[in-house]
Amino acid sequence: MPELTRSRIARRSAWTLADQAISSLTNILFVALVARTSTVVGFGRFQIVFTVFVFVYALSRSLCVEPLLIRFASAERKEFRAVSATAVSSAGLVGLCAMFLLLALVPVWPSARAALVTVGLSLPAILAQDSWRLIFVAEGHPRKAFLNDLFWFFSSLALYLVLHAFEAASLPSLTLAWGGGALAAALLGSAQMRLWPAARGAVRWIREQRDLSPGLVGDRFGQLAANYLTIYAVGLVAGLEAVAGFRGAWLFFGPLTVLLRGVGNAALPEISRLRQTRPEGFLTAIGVISALVGGVALVLTAVLNLMPESIGEQILGETWRVARPVLLPLGIAFFFLSATHGPSIGFRALERASEAASLRWKTAPLIVVFSTLGAAAWGATGAAAGFAGGYLVASILWWIAFLSVASLGVAASHARPVTQDSEAPGFSGQTR
Repeated sequence: MPELTRSRIARRSAWTLADQAISSLTNILFVALVARTSTVVGFGRFQIVFTVFVFVYALSRSLCVEPLLIRFASAERKEFRAVSATAVSSAGLVGLCAMFLLLALVPVWPSARAALVTVGLSLPAILAQDSWRLIFVAEGHPRKAFLNDLFWFFSSLALYLVLHAFEAASLPSLTLAWGGGALAAALLGSAQMRLWPAARGAVRWIREQRDLSPGLVGDRFGQLAANYLTIYAVGLVAGLEAVAGFRGAWLFFGPLTVLLRGVGNAALPEISRLRQTRPEGFLTAIGVISALVGGVALVLTAVLNLMPESIGEQILGETWRVARPVLLPLGIAFFFLSATHGPSIGFRALERASEAASLRWKTAPLIVVFSTLGAAAWGATGAAAGFAGGYLVASILWWIAFLSVASLGVAASHARPVTQDSEAPGFSGQTR
């Protein structure tokens, strides 16, 4: 690979990681402000509604945007712009459907009315904004994505400050400010791309990706299910103190989760391009991804375990007492989880997401069961140890499955010449 290409990819990756960091910071700030202005019960209701948002967010990415990153990263500019317009509009459509669903739940759950209404109203704008930022990454301009997310952060922050000045900060007003900032950023995304979403093609776009998107949805939902079910199971068998210790320790690995998401955003279009142009480097790139994030997981684990007690107490307060013993086993769990990150991206780039989803749902019960057994025996520390054991087995299974599939995928890429016509990779015979 020429040095210029290496440096370009390095710059793109750096901008993508910075973009993911500012995007995560925007959401963390929002949740923290809601927590400060809500009662414990009110914040609990909000967290349940916010969990729905997390799943809708994952659904939108899998149905609408990831197919573009996988199949159109090497497309001609004219075609790329056309599919970008339909991808953003399809994400907005998913947001509208989710909004109507949440609004329909208001009569069923009137005590959560504020969270249901305001999160629902915010969803279309948030999903459209997220689509623009990923499209900029796929286009090879992650700096635009960073600037867009930076604009969302500061526009939301400005609205928060206005609410604070007028003593009007509350769960509904803060949520609408969060969504209002996303709407402004989504409009900025259209201006940056000089392109307006093509609403007419939204349903068609989702329908045309039906061979790929179910696997993408299944893979994302499988990982979310494993993580959330683990937390609920730990609470059921070991109590709320164990959950507090497990989640409290998890908080310290926030930088690693930002890295995992950022690397995924940056790597998927680059790996998809690499598969088309230099298939012989495909497996090496996947290995480098897992090694990179796994190495960061080990370094972060070491740093956290050497951290002075006073810092942990300042961050978590009384929860630090139960979270401190969890750091080491949870760090080991994140190392093995990171080892699956490369194969997960590789399956997507090979357009074999259905096999990744099947593998995810086969390994998810292992993770939940191991964590539950550990929690029953040794509380939060045992839960983290079980979590690590589950991901150890999962990482081995992921690599075995991926290597068997990748050898065939790379061979197929060698056999298929790269063309520069307007037909999209992986869409032979389909018209747009």
